[in-house]
Amino acid sequence: MASGVAVHDECLKVYEEIKLRRKYKYVVYRMSDDDKTIIVDQLGLPGATYEEFLEHLKEAESKFDCRYAVFDFDYNIERTGGTNLTQNKLLFFVWCPETAKIKRKMLYSSSKDAIKKKLQGVHAEIQCTDQSEVKHDYVLEKVRDKERN
Repeated sequence: MASGVAVHDECLKVYEEIKLRRKYKYVVYRMSDDDKTIIVDQLGLPGATYEEFLEHLKEAESKFDCRYAVFDFDYNIERTGGTNLTQNKLLFFVWCPETAKIKRKMLYSSSKDAIKKKLQGVHAEIQCTDQSEVKHDYVLEKVRDKERN
């Protein structure tokens, strides 16, 4: 536990269902009403789009709040010979928009490790403070940078 915040068991259960069974496309996590536990907030079914995922982050922003999320990110790699290979990576998002209340940003920042440690197999962490940092092309570049290193 970091900052005294616990991670609800359902958070790991849903993550494992994404990772192993692809039962969901994404999960969005939030703090419980008493700010003592990280809980599941939203789930995206397998056919959900990246844009639908972003709507959940925008909703949190409209409430001046932050979120954590895991998204099963698909992208194409061009191979020699003109063929494409579809890859997917699990990405961990830390959504702390500039408009969020400072106390909320501090709580989410200090509690991030509590949930991240439970999510084994995440390819990259994407820290986002505004809409430009969650655009598909920006995130894709972060994924490719991580692969190069």
